Amino acid sequence: MYSIATALVSVMAVSAGLYAQPRVTDHIASVTPIERAGTVPYSFRMLDVSHGWGIGEASVLMATSDGGSSWHKVDMGMIGPDWGITSDGGAWAIVPTFATKPSTGLWKADSSGRVSPVPTPCNLDPMCYWSDAAFDQTGRDGVLFGLVESHGDLSRLLAYQTHDGGRHWSPLAVPNLDVYRGRFQVGISNDGEVLLNLECKFYLTSDWGRSWKKSDPAQSPAEMCGEYGNPYTIRFVAGRRVWLRTYGGDVLYSDDDGLSWTLSSLRVRNRVIPNTRDEWVSFADEAHGLAIIDARVFATQDKGQHWVSLTDPTQRFSAVSCAAARCLLLSEGGDLSEVRFNK
Repeated sequence: MYSIATALVSVMAVSAGLYAQPRVTDHIASVTPIERAGTVPYSFRMLDVSHGWGIGEASVLMATSDGGSSWHKVDMGMIGPDWGITSDGGAWAIVPTFATKPSTGLWKADSSGRVSPVPTPCNLDPMCYWSDAAFDQTGRDGVLFGLVESHGDLSRLLAYQTHDGGRHWSPLAVPNLDVYRGRFQVGISNDGEVLLNLECKFYLTSDWGRSWKKSDPAQSPAEMCGEYGNPYTIRFVAGRRVWLRTYGGDVLYSDDDGLSWTLSSLRVRNRVIPNTRDEWVSFADEAHGLAIIDARVFATQDKGQHWVSLTDPTQRFSAVSCAAARCLLLSEGGDLSEVRFNK
């Protein structure tokens, strides 16, 4: 073990030629710049030290095989806000209804970049359109949620489950509730538990829809919904730990997949419009992680119980992703740095 209070971190911004003075540290992590070639995505998720996927301008899918130094586009067309990666090296995404190339629906890309559609039950219903999906890290277990217009701004929720990567689907029972303007979000934990965030209420199933548990909003230590509705920036990190950032600036975590929440010591000072593509928190393992709060980077070595600032206030960062004891950081200026935790 080592002390978070004795870590030495220096951050360099390559293209701007900036160097952050050493802060109080000695062993929590080291931060070094990465020379990059070409365009980098504004949001990314790393699979391991070398491989990762990201979303670039015009909502195109991008991939890297050299740790983020270079990225190439993958021809999946304009993808929607819902996408993810799997441990076999692939990625999946929903191409929204307004896109024309290649076609709407659920698509997957394998580790070599080959893209193919995933047949889904909703494809047979012209009144149904896919709205959200989630796969576990293996890519085998997944859920797919669609909406069927009911009346006015309300829609009926449909859901399906797969346990073979999307080759076969079966119905998933969901709470019998109307959805207002498609405002919901779904996530799946590493334990296969499905979390449904519907109109700022949380529903959890541990048995693939046979039963659902509902969280009690009155027990929340902070206001979960603000001016922009759902707290979209939800991230599963390890085990049953989930992190959530609200529009109002509160940062919360849950150790039961979202049924109950605890207020974190982190807090966003500036309100931000929620975005499902915000990669604002990521963990290299169960204990060590980074979070971007108000464009500054904070680190933890105790599962998020305590955090320390790693970057100078003059430096601004926008995305982070960790895998295999390494984190990749993107500055608002487009520069990349890597963080390695010293264990």
